[in-house]
Amino acid sequence: MTTKEFYEKLKEDVGELGEVKTEKDTEIQLPDEQIEMLRALFAEWAKRMSIQGLKKYLNDFLKKPTQENGKVYELLVYAWLERNFPCYVPQIHIEREKCFKASENGYDADGRIEETIVFDVKQFGITLPHIATLQKKLQEKIPEEYWLSIEGDESLSNAEFQKRYLNCVDDLAAKIMNEENSLLGDYLYQDKVTGWSFRLRKKEKNPVNVSIRTYDAYQWAENNEFYFMNHASQFCVDVPYIIFCPYDKDILAMLCGNREIAMTSFRALCRRMFMRLTRIEDHTIDQWDGKARSGITVAQAARKLSAMVFLDVSENFDGKVGHAFMFKNPNADHPVPEHSTDAIFRAASVLIDDFRCDNY
Repeated sequence: MTTKEFYEKLKEDVGELGEVKTEKDTEIQLPDEQIEMLRALFAEWAKRMSIQGLKKYLNDFLKKPTQENGKVYELLVYAWLERNFPCYVPQIHIEREKCFKASENGYDADGRIEETIVFDVKQFGITLPHIATLQKKLQEKIPEEYWLSIEGDESLSNAEFQKRYLNCVDDLAAKIMNEENSLLGDYLYQDKVTGWSFRLRKKEKNPVNVSIRTYDAYQWAENNEFYFMNHASQFCVDVPYIIFCPYDKDILAMLCGNREIAMTSFRALCRRMFMRLTRIEDHTIDQWDGKARSGITVAQAARKLSAMVFLDVSENFDGKVGHAFMFKNPNADHPVPEHSTDAIFRAASVLIDDFRCDNY
């Protein structure tokens, strides 16, 4: 479906919308299931939102209708809320004194549930989806006659992966194709620091491309425990605060396909944030988040994170268990009320873990 076709179909549902700012009529590079969830969301919003407000969100989507647009995943979270608990408000302003922002202007949170629960949306995929991004960028730098395979331990931290590979693709491509790494027409470069290897194979000799990677959920959690401190300036200080982490089978195929691995990975990460980070008083969040006020410790910030919610937005999974996970912080200064947990999350078949009897 193209952006014009989407817009025309939406007009059939809601009536005239006026002009929408799109560069040109482009193909929407999303699965049909996600396109339909977005269409249904806009149709519902049209019943209660101003045309001007609706067009703002519509423009955010249509100007870049791909999975590289973080706004798409934000909208898919709104779509989930719309279907399961429509008592929410998108885009609310948070004053500086209500969060950890250094700026006098505060910031605009992604929304509020009920009257007091503030939430933000952070597209999820620590390290894992970036491997596909790296593969794509490297493939563009090497001759077409070669397959590229990337092998290594996917537990590598997101920060380390970005620094060593994603931020220096040109240098990495040059290292891979260095003559020192040539072997009978193929190339093999191994990073001695991380153990990751990058192999080029002639397509004519290797009709199938294969990569082997390892993954340890607990090592991954340990390596990435500070990841959400990159957004700590947004944590609200006087009300419950939730981060929604949407993902799908294109950016986290391994976790989408295995409920046990997903649950283990998400729980291990949250347990470190809720139990370990809430005790770290000798580091401040401005080490990770340049927009944060100085003097705010990691422990202070971690206690403001009331819960994490991980949503598989590959398609509409309403009523199906194993595609949405909520982890509540037992050390939160402002916990998510139990009645809200029941009404919003348990009612929507979300698997919930509050670390009861496991807070040590």
